[in-house]
This record gives sequence, structure tokens and C-alpha cells, in this order.
Amino acid sequence: MHTPDLIITRKVYNESLNNLKDKTEEIIKKYKSCAVLWTVHFAPKFETQFNLDDAMTLIGSDSLIKMAQSLGVEHIFCGHTHLNRFYTLGEDVRVHIHCAGTSTCTSSREDTTIHLRNIMIENNQISDIEIDHFKYIESDNSFQLEINAQ
Repeated sequence: MHTPDLIITRKVYNESLNNLKDKTEEIIKKYKSCAVLWTVHFAPKFETQFNLDDAMTLIGSDSLIKMAQSLGVEHIFCGHTHLNRFYTLGEDVRVHIHCAGTSTCTSSREDTTIHLRNIMIENNQISDIEIDHFKYIESDNSFQLEINAQ
């Protein structure tokens, strides 16, 4: 049995991007007061933001960001990296990337945390995203809110 290379699974495919475009346009048209955000597994342009190796690269990130900009999608949530990071891409229209940290990986480079996002919407736009960080405390076998987390 042939297992595809990782490079294949971390690429923005034109057909998938067009499907995402069509679905986004459909939702915007059908639900006039709806704010749209996208979720993807691999973080766009993550490696260039944090000087990491190519294994973190979402191949075709530019096309994803350009499509988000053209549709007015300003927030993309993603994972894969096990690093809790926030950064902004794009030229005229900014696209904010929210990269989740790890909640289940004990060998991570960072603490095991859950990052709860509270998304505020005003006039069919995301006006603010508040984040509460819950850090895993092994001695208590529980997650506790971090008061001074950024």
C-alpha cells in the first residue's frame, strides 16, 4: 500500500480552494448577518513567520490568503504546529492567522494548554476575539485558567 508523501497532504489544491470559495459565497449570500472565518489544518506561511523548517509549510499559502482577502475573510484558524501563535498576512486586506497550541501532546515544545476563543461579531464582521488560556496542571490532573497569559 502506497502512503502519499506529507507534501501532498499539506497543499492547497485548486479544486478545494474553489469549493471553499463557492461555499463562502453561498453562506455570505444566504446569511446576510453572518461573519465567516475559515479553519485549515496547516498554518499559512507559518515557517516564514517563525523561521521554522519546511515541514510546517502549507504549499500554496499565497493562493489561500489571496482568496480569503478577495472574499473578505479576515480570520483563519489552524493547527498542526503545536505552537500557540497569532500573526497577520496580506497586503491591503489583512488576514489574521490564529494557530492553536497543543492540548494533548505531552512532548510538545510548549505547555499543554487549551485556548478558548470568544468571538464577538458586530455588523456581520468579527470585531474582536478574546482568548482564555487554560494550562494543564499535572499535579491536579486539570486545566486551570492562566490569569496573566497573553
